[in-house]
Amino acid sequence: MNAVDRRESEPSRARPASILIVDDVHDTRELYALYFRHKGFTVFTANDGINALDTALSTEPDVIVMDLAMPGLDGITATQKLKKNERTHKTPVVILTGFPMQAIADGAIEAGADVFLTKPCLPEDLEQHVRRLVDAASETTPDVAQLAGLLRRHPQICTACAAAKLAFTLERVLDAVVELTKTIAVEQGQRPCPICERTQWVLSLTS
Repeated sequence: MNAVDRRESEPSRARPASILIVDDVHDTRELYALYFRHKGFTVFTANDGINALDTALSTEPDVIVMDLAMPGLDGITATQKLKKNERTHKTPVVILTGFPMQAIADGAIEAGADVFLTKPCLPEDLEQHVRRLVDAASETTPDVAQLAGLLRRHPQICTACAAAKLAFTLERVLDAVVELTKTIAVEQGQRPCPICERTQWVLSLTS
């Protein structure tokens, strides 16, 4: 077993919650970033909607805090795109705006925002909402997230190898597969596993 295999077969360790802060105003962005880093979060930042999409896809944060009025791609459009993307559609989005009535009229709620806050918003108040969203997400089965991550690293893998790498029982893997297929297209079939090279029940992502 190589070093990579050993890491993947170990039970997952708790990691800091991560947050993506999107705001075109540098001081606002850095204020929230410094605050959440101090509170133990892993923090990513973006200065507009386009960078927000790229960063969200590359980092997959636990929560996104999105300003609305930004040049280029505004917060509403960025939120709509995030909610339509398979990889980010379940990521909670907190909308921040100084013009709440206009934002509602422009479709901020319909865009898929999970929380809607008015600027100015104290970091402490924002943290309360962010932590609630993180806690709510953690109540879903962690097995599904771990299996999804494994399938992104190994687009084809048999259930036996998946169980070994995740330190799961085979039954636990199969239960996670059932839940995962509710949100991600997973193909299953009997064929040679590229890892153990035996003909097994192999899982693969179809999108």
